[in-house]
Amino acid sequence: MTPDDETPVSPHTGIDGNAANAQYLEHLDGLRAVALVGVLLFHFDLHASGGFLGVDLFFVLSGFLISRNLAGTTCEGAATQLFTFYRRRFWRLYPSVLFTVAWTATLAIGFMPHSWVIPYANSAFATLACVSNVLFYTEAGYWDAAAKTKPLLHTWSLAVEEQFYLIWPCVLLLVTHVASPHAATDSDVTPQREERRIGASQTLTRTAAIGALGALSFGAAQWWYQKDPALVFFMMPFRMWEFCVGALLVDIYPYVTIHASSLLGEALAFLSFAVIIASYVFVTESIMALWNAVAIIPCVFSGALLVLLPHSFVARRLLRNGALRFLGKVSYSVYLVHWPLRTASYAYRFVYRDTELDVSPERIGTALCLCSIILGTLQYAFIESSARLVGRADQAGMRTIFAMACSVLVTLGLVLALRFGLSSSSLMDSLWENDKHGADSFSDPPQQGLEADPIEQNLAADDDIFFASITEMCEDPAEPSNSHYDDPLSNAIARSCFKYPVELPIRTKHDWYCFKGNRTDADRSQNCELGNVENGSRSNVVFLGDSMMLALRPAIYNVGLHLNTSFMMHAWSGCRADLAKVFQHHENSDCKSKFYDVKMKLTVLEPSVVIVTEYMDGWCGSRCSVRLQRTFDWIRSLGHRVVMILNPPKVPLLLVNCVKERGAAHCPRTYAMDARIYSYNRAVQGALRALDVPFIDLYPAFRVPNHTASSFPEIPTMASIQAKQQVGNAFTLLIFGDWPVNMDDHHLSIAGAIAAAPLIETALIQEIHAFTQSLVNKSM
Repeated sequence: MTPDDETPVSPHTGIDGNAANAQYLEHLDGLRAVALVGVLLFHFDLHASGGFLGVDLFFVLSGFLISRNLAGTTCEGAATQLFTFYRRRFWRLYPSVLFTVAWTATLAIGFMPHSWVIPYANSAFATLACVSNVLFYTEAGYWDAAAKTKPLLHTWSLAVEEQFYLIWPCVLLLVTHVASPHAATDSDVTPQREERRIGASQTLTRTAAIGALGALSFGAAQWWYQKDPALVFFMMPFRMWEFCVGALLVDIYPYVTIHASSLLGEALAFLSFAVIIASYVFVTESIMALWNAVAIIPCVFSGALLVLLPHSFVARRLLRNGALRFLGKVSYSVYLVHWPLRTASYAYRFVYRDTELDVSPERIGTALCLCSIILGTLQYAFIESSARLVGRADQAGMRTIFAMACSVLVTLGLVLALRFGLSSSSLMDSLWENDKHGADSFSDPPQQGLEADPIEQNLAADDDIFFASITEMCEDPAEPSNSHYDDPLSNAIARSCFKYPVELPIRTKHDWYCFKGNRTDADRSQNCELGNVENGSRSNVVFLGDSMMLALRPAIYNVGLHLNTSFMMHAWSGCRADLAKVFQHHENSDCKSKFYDVKMKLTVLEPSVVIVTEYMDGWCGSRCSVRLQRTFDWIRSLGHRVVMILNPPKVPLLLVNCVKERGAAHCPRTYAMDARIYSYNRAVQGALRALDVPFIDLYPAFRVPNHTASSFPEIPTMASIQAKQQVGNAFTLLIFGDWPVNMDDHHLSIAGAIAAAPLIETALIQEIHAFTQSLVNKSM
């Protein structure tokens, strides 16, 4: 990944050796290209699930080339030699990094959503300080939802290499000092024999020390992975073993290369290349989670073997191919360019225009690959190559140094401006505001239609009036009416006293309330738009949850129509919206993949109201705790407001079955809430208040004011149900005539959801206003 000297010194010339006498290993350029191709295919989703192993291949190459350059370094004059080494490393690496940070900072000012900007600025500082791996470790894992929103995420590997370059010369000097034997006392020993003896002793000691260090690093990575996989992934000590593999090749290289053309060497070279390709194709994230460093070994050692076999057919005919060698030379700049392009593509395509692009992901990935190579080649030609002029004392070299100094100042200025609020408006924000029909994003609060009729806002305020509106009929079903629909529920609502404006006729299935447009059923189910999608404004409200949220679709749809706006819902039956656990391997894989995209959307979403619900059967036991606390904290850390919708009243299952089996006329119309369930609801409310999480309680929508409700034995009959009466928290079982509130003991029916619409609307308006006011207060 990082460019190592293209004319590396021979093992015995030291850092300042004559480059003209050094052997240039052309096949390593091709091997760099193979590593780069794996990374590009993986990051652009081009059927290479193990392409990330290309980074590990880069580490092996860096360990070999840097150790080869340092092999002749001695303790005498070490300060001068180290200064020369670090200067060359700086001018090899830093100009391209600086340029990348500069152009991504420009991208951030004009293109990124606000929620990306400050995290980007932090990562830019960390990248310039060569500690971006530490920053990204503290934020999240490499496959985290926010990964595609971080243009400089890929610099973690560069930071690992830079940290390796910082300590490795000192490690080799220490080993060389320890390995230096005392001069022979035998006067008969010739200088040549003495030199060979010293060289052999140093080689043996160096190999043993590097091998021990590598084994220690490998063991630590394997052992610690179960405790903290992100630490093992990002931190240099746990990657040291890969550099050590490359470093060990330096001393054995002269002895192995002479056999490279043998039949065994040819077979090993072919097998090694095949193993690398197979690793790219067959190694997956799940395999890495199970085996960690063990899964990396085949690719790493195959790359090491190819380093040692420069005269094999694979090296001569494939790795020395002109196209691969060229790609290897520009690999560093291409690597720096490719991930910011991936981020820009994600911001535009996935968040804002996904439904308008009729292009396959493979074509998009291929296009991004080509763009990365083209732009990387330009960056190599004008930035990376130009930096080599600093070794010259003429005007060209001085101009390069001056340009570098100016670039540092400009880049730091851009990053500081981003960090402290320069980007007040961006192209993406304009797209967000103007794209009224994007299925996968949400914009600013609607400027019209949010204020509902005060009379209708207060429908839920007066319990008696509201309860009568959903239970009493204002039209006699026996008399002619202007409202005749094909389905009985639509007619029942039309004849009831319910004054809330409901779209009639009623849609007979919950999922029919999702706007379909030109999308497939699968797209619609994953991104359910509700309300006035085609002609209304788009709200900054997002609904997340499981089947409890899906049951509310009729209510949210009609609220959106009434407020002349639309909402987005992401909910799946059986998938609780515990976003904090989305990437844990023991989670249901289907739910994991569904909420993966949701988590990414929330990461790039402008501050919004995120409304969550789930089946809360396991929230309270001996003590009440909010199971989604970590999810709430994460959502709020992005600047969103979290609101919880509590579960509707839980109807005793025997009453649900009574209505289904006997009909409404033979069952009680109201029931007494089980005291334990009612207390459970109050305990959940208390837990949410303790976390300062607002909530919407659906109980008032179905509570019977000042009413005596029936209690019942385990197996009810009409006589036994009516035998006992008690005064308590009574709730209605039937609404709009004889329509049940629930379709089972805990999911609202379509009728029940529609009856809850006024309460949900009132609470929703209050939450939007509270959130808007909080944003105003923060800006003051």
